[in-house]
Amino acid sequence: MNSPTATINGATMLSQAGRTVLVCGGSTGIGHGIARNYYIAGASDVIILGRRSDVAEKTASKLNEAYPGTKVTWRTCDLFNRDQAKQLWDSLEKEKTLVDVLIVNAVGQPELKPILEQGADRLWQDFENNVHAPLYLVERFYKQTGHTKQKV
Repeated sequence: MNSPTATINGATMLSQAGRTVLVCGGSTGIGHGIARNYYIAGASDVIILGRRSDVAEKTASKLNEAYPGTKVTWRTCDLFNRDQAKQLWDSLEKEKTLVDVLIVNAVGQPELKPILEQGADRLWQDFENNVHAPLYLVERFYKQTGHTKQKV
């Protein structure tokens, strides 16, 4: 049986050859699926971020075995912790790793009850996690020094 995506998987317009992709929340679930599809699309490097080092390492190992043409690395980072997010981008810059594609696939789960029952502190934390933290990632991605390729 033919794959339903066989026709588009080989399309040159979808090629990610030569790109470095950073997938936040890439060790499980949807993020893992996104990372896998960048391997299929031929990305040269995929960096998986996760909060749990054992899970991120295991995912990267499996993807390295399945897609030997792509260099898979992993890093532990809690993106909701500004110091860790800053350290991530600072280390990428120090290593001269330029990210071409940024996937922000990490969110904080808000409480499912009325805002006034949650309280101002909880609501503000949700804002920090789901607006401010992703915006910081995008800002650092956008401001990478020495990057000349189109960023996605």
